[in-house]
Amino acid sequence: MTGVGSPTVRVVGLDPSLASFGVATISTNPTSTQITTDQLHTHPDTGIFFRLDYLHERVLQVTAGADLVVIEGLAFSRVTGMAAERAGLWWLLAHRLWFDGTPTAVVGPRARAKYATGNGNSKKPDVVAAMRLRFPRTHLAGNDAADALVLASMGCRALGQPVDFGVDAKCMASFNAVRWPTQRDRFPIYQEAS
Repeated sequence: MTGVGSPTVRVVGLDPSLASFGVATISTNPTSTQITTDQLHTHPDTGIFFRLDYLHERVLQVTAGADLVVIEGLAFSRVTGMAAERAGLWWLLAHRLWFDGTPTAVVGPRARAKYATGNGNSKKPDVVAAMRLRFPRTHLAGNDAADALVLASMGCRALGQPVDFGVDAKCMASFNAVRWPTQRDRFPIYQEAS
């Protein structure tokens, strides 16, 4: 855990998607915080291998040197297109983060929504609204970036440098259910809070 007077920590939140991949980066210390959000887009016409390669390379650039990466777990219960390809992207990234020794936590979609709003069944507009309230000065690149910002803010809290205040007990129940990495177990795969 990081304490007062600690150096800057950098946390990256990832909301994986082939079409609109949400990324949020928070660099924080006791005196300043910098937040950026982005959405990485690929088009189906470019072919799956080019899409996977592009997203893999871009995400690795962002996560290099991060103190913690928080990635949204796969939504197995959702009926959405290209489930196998999305799972492939997720495991490609997860393997690389593990291989690089990057401390990583996995947060399920319901846990992410619950941390943002207090309700695990919240829809994307509700999460965006909640993140705009918590981070009024932060530009949100879109709803996937807002999801990534939720994950990154959870990671900052896990490192002892919370950047979102006024988080209520319902939201904290979701945070406390996450299996956060330790020095010995830097990538507690695959166990996510739902």
